[in-house]
Amino acid sequence: MRLFSIFILFVSVCPAFGQNRWITIDKPTSVNLNRICFIDSANGWVAGDSGIVLHTTNGGASWVSQNTGISNEIHELFVVDRSFAWALAFEYPVDTLWYGTYLLKTTNGGTTWTRRDYYAEFYYALSFFDSVNGWMGGNSGTISKTTDGGLTWSQALIDSSIVSGFPVYHFDFYSRNYGFALGGRMDLAGVVWRTTNGGQRWSASSESGEPIHALHYVDSMHLVAVGGDLDVGSGMIQSDNGGGRWQYTYLGIWGEAKSLSFRTPAEGWATLGFAGTYMVTRDTGNTWEAFYSPDSTAMHDVVFIDSTHGFMVGKNGTILRYDPTIVGVDGHDDDLPSTFKLFQNYPNPFNPSTAIAYELSEAAFVTLRVCDATGREIRRFAIGNKEPGVHSMQFNGETLASGVYLYELSINTSRGRLTQVRKMMLLK
Repeated sequence: MRLFSIFILFVSVCPAFGQNRWITIDKPTSVNLNRICFIDSANGWVAGDSGIVLHTTNGGASWVSQNTGISNEIHELFVVDRSFAWALAFEYPVDTLWYGTYLLKTTNGGTTWTRRDYYAEFYYALSFFDSVNGWMGGNSGTISKTTDGGLTWSQALIDSSIVSGFPVYHFDFYSRNYGFALGGRMDLAGVVWRTTNGGQRWSASSESGEPIHALHYVDSMHLVAVGGDLDVGSGMIQSDNGGGRWQYTYLGIWGEAKSLSFRTPAEGWATLGFAGTYMVTRDTGNTWEAFYSPDSTAMHDVVFIDSTHGFMVGKNGTILRYDPTIVGVDGHDDDLPSTFKLFQNYPNPFNPSTAIAYELSEAAFVTLRVCDATGREIRRFAIGNKEPGVHSMQFNGETLASGVYLYELSINTSRGRLTQVRKMMLLK
């Protein structure tokens, strides 16, 4: 218990640093927005549900809808310049037997879009160097290259490994020869594919327990990437030798980190999706803190064009703009941190008892449920009203069988009801 006590002391003396520099601009649509791309401080595009693509030429002050010719959710968007852009959308067999991926392309800034269909193939990621040379990644670890703007694709050679066939969700290239693909599968592995010869060959390695979604180059040798999943929360991997080896860190922050953009060499931002929060680092990824988005709206993507121009997009057409002129009355930003954090139980595995700790940033009514691996509730604890701070309770599993269990902490506050879930293992 000494180690656990030290851990509680550590988290309780680390104050959150608020960030209040994001403002909500007028919504140009009511559908969910998934991706945002800017080529300079004025020209940008967003894409999302119902086949929507919006374009701005004045830094987000106004947006014009473009006709993509589809009504499906667009989950990926990549813009090279004012003329060339590509997007991806899925088709599922609801009213038709056809299923697969739509690849959209524009050569005139989105005035018109053309479509190519890939039957029974699902692609998640796009990356282009110019108007003709690019990459596409998807299910089964597929990494394909085009040299004609997406008309034809050839599969790259990937070294065989136990994780090389997991889905590819993102590309990030440092140069045409040196780059990475990121992905994995929830509850199994976060995978990094690396190439140093222009994609002629890729090697895959498992670097975390949850998918990896976004990467940042501090320089050619120092890298930081983030990821996460629905039940575990967010994690980070770092490399100090150009991706030859990685160190994984569990962040203990609720949410699924799917995008990452750095405003300055030290300050980076990641959206956390369904959690209604985003997280920020001020020391190049060594430490992170989570903060509420306006109205706790789920945010899906973030981009910084430079240190003073940044945007986030998310649920129900929400677009946030970074405003560097806004500071709190004490000279710092003054948002509240995320309302609560549920920590991993200790010890884990345990027999028969374990400590479950959580941290509140405001007063709340707290309830804890313990469920079996199928989600069936086996214990419920109405802990009651708790003040801000770090709290813990003992859970005794003496009467339970060995196995994996879920523990769910729910709080009721002025912001509404929030829930976090973690896994624990009883080993007798």
